[in-house]
Amino acid sequence: MSSVVRLHHGPASNMEGSRLTFRIVFLSVAMIFCMFPYTQIIPFYSYTQPYAFLFCLIAFAIYFSSFFRKFPTCDAMGLLCFALLGLLLFLLTCFPYTSAEDQKKLLIYLGPLVFAAMAYLFVRTDPKLARRVVSVSAVIWLVVGLVQTLIDPRFATGLVGEWQVAAVVVVDSGRGVLGLAPEPTHYGFHLLLLASMIVILRGNRLLAVSCVLGALLLARSSSALLALILGTGLFLFLNPKKLRVLAVPLVVAAILIFYLTDSYEVETVRLFQLLTAFVADPTGFLVLDESANMRLGGVIVAVKEIWSAAFMPHGMSTTSWLEEFPGIFQRNPWLINLSESGLPSGLLVVVYQSGFIGLFLLAIFLSKFFNYRNSDFEKWLILSVLFVFLGQYYISNPGFGLIYGFLLYAGKRRAIKTRTQADA
Repeated sequence: MSSVVRLHHGPASNMEGSRLTFRIVFLSVAMIFCMFPYTQIIPFYSYTQPYAFLFCLIAFAIYFSSFFRKFPTCDAMGLLCFALLGLLLFLLTCFPYTSAEDQKKLLIYLGPLVFAAMAYLFVRTDPKLARRVVSVSAVIWLVVGLVQTLIDPRFATGLVGEWQVAAVVVVDSGRGVLGLAPEPTHYGFHLLLLASMIVILRGNRLLAVSCVLGALLLARSSSALLALILGTGLFLFLNPKKLRVLAVPLVVAAILIFYLTDSYEVETVRLFQLLTAFVADPTGFLVLDESANMRLGGVIVAVKEIWSAAFMPHGMSTTSWLEEFPGIFQRNPWLINLSESGLPSGLLVVVYQSGFIGLFLLAIFLSKFFNYRNSDFEKWLILSVLFVFLGQYYISNPGFGLIYGFLLYAGKRRAIKTRTQADA
C-alpha cells in the first residue's frame, strides 16, 4: 500500500515542481522586460516597448485562476472594472479603432491590471527572486548612467533605437544622460520607480538612495526633482510633526545637490537654470521655459478642463482631443504648446477621459500609496512616486502596476505579521 502511495506521489510532486519552475521562469522573463521597458529588440515607433505588456498579458491569461484566488478581492475587482472602463471608452469613442494613439491610450486601462497581477503573483511565488531581479536591474541602470556620464554619453544607447541620436545633444545642452531610456526625464523617473520597488521589497536601502541620487545627478531631471519636492511637501503635510526632524537633512541635501551640481559647471546645467529662473520669477517661470510650460502648464490645463466639465467623461479619441485645441489655447493664452497625443499627466488624463468613474477607481489604487506604512524614508519615496505619474508618465508604463502589486503584497505581509504577533 505504501509503495503504491509513493509511486503515485512521486510523479505528482515532479509535475507540481515542473509547473512551479515554469511559472518562476516565465514570470522572471516578464519581470525583466518590465525592468527595461524602453529596450528595443525590433524597431518600434513608441518609447515604451510592447514586450513587457505582452508577456504580462500571457501570464495573466495562464494564471487567471491564481489571480482570482490570491489577489485581494477589492483590488482585483477595481483593476478589472478599470480595464472594462477603458474598453468601453475605446469602443464608444474611438471608431473605427485604427488610430495608434487611441490604441496606446487603451493600454492606460489594461496595463495596471496585467502588470499588477504579474507582480503580485511573482512576489508571492518567490519574494527573494523578485527582490533580486529589481536590485540587479537597478544596478545595471546606474552603471550605464555612470559610464555615460564619465566616459561616453553614447554607451549602450543603441538599445533605445532611433532615440540614441539625442545622447550627445542632451548632454551638450546641460541635461543629463539617457541611461537605458529615450530621454533623461524618463531615466530619472525610472530610477525613482526602481528605488520605490526596492524599499517595498525590503531590498538594500543604500541602493534605493543611489537610485534617487542617480535621478538627480546622472539624469539631472528637473521633473524628477520636482516630484521629490512635491513628495516632500505631501509627506510633511500628512506628517507635520516631522518638519522639525527633517529640517536639517533637507538643508544638507539641498547644499549637497548644489555642491555636486557645481562640479558639473553649474551655469550650463539645465536643472540649475530652471531653478534659477523659478527663484527669479516664479509667476513667469512657465512662460520662460517651453518644456516646463508643456509639462506643468499641461497639468494646470488638465485640472481646469476637468473642473469646467464637472468631471464628465471626454472620451479617449485623439481626434476629439485635437478638436479641443483652439478652445484650450484661447482660454489659456499663456500656454505655449500641448502634446497632440493627450494631456501631459498620467493620472489626470484618466480623469479627463473617463470622468468621475475613473477618478473613483484611481482613488482605490492610490489609497495603497497613502496607506503604505514603514520608515519615513520609504513613505516619502512612495508619496514622491505619485507625482511621477501626475506628470507626463502614463500609468500604462509597467512601473505603476508593478508598484501597486508590490504594495498589495507588502500590505498582506504586514497583516499576517500583525495577526501572528496578536496570536502570540
